[in-house]
Amino acid sequence: MSSIILKLFVYSSFFLTQCYGQGNKMNCTPKAIELNNKAADYLQFQNYDSALFYLDKAIELDSSYYIAYSNKGAIYCTLKNYRKALIETKKVLVIKPDLAEAWVIAGMLSDKIGDTLHAPAFYKTSIEIFERRIADPNKTKQSESNSINRALSLILIGQEREGREEFRRLTELYPNNKMLGQLLNLSKKDYISLTFRE
Repeated sequence: MSSIILKLFVYSSFFLTQCYGQGNKMNCTPKAIELNNKAADYLQFQNYDSALFYLDKAIELDSSYYIAYSNKGAIYCTLKNYRKALIETKKVLVIKPDLAEAWVIAGMLSDKIGDTLHAPAFYKTSIEIFERRIADPNKTKQSESNSINRALSLILIGQEREGREEFRRLTELYPNNKMLGQLLNLSKKDYISLTFRE
């Protein structure tokens, strides 16, 4: 059960932020969105080849449409091809370097494939972006999710004590958020294992 909750948390925060960009409007080609949506239809039936085909077509039309790259990354994660997922996530980072959630995913993918040399840099960048968001008075609506994501990134980068202290503080600050109690006791290995369940 906690595995499902964590996956939903990680992916929903990643994809929701992509769609709504922490308050920024996206500029993309409507036809690219249409092709992305068609790919989503194929995903419902686990037809990954067709979904990838339409995502590639969306990218051909609008190479700045980072959601298509991230959706390709999600498909490759489902297929357990973490190297390809990381390649697609890095493309998202080139287009949308302020998307902290993509930095977290890149770090987790790097850890998953054993690239512990590069993973910390991805987490460090995510922490810096989350901290800027938390400090931004225009982003108070996302303060809770940014703070949770920052705490998670601290654990992933190896600062488990600081990350757990942050989760404890958040549990007091947001007592209605029951997920925080579950996140509090998980280790880096747990997060990665639950996110990329074998």
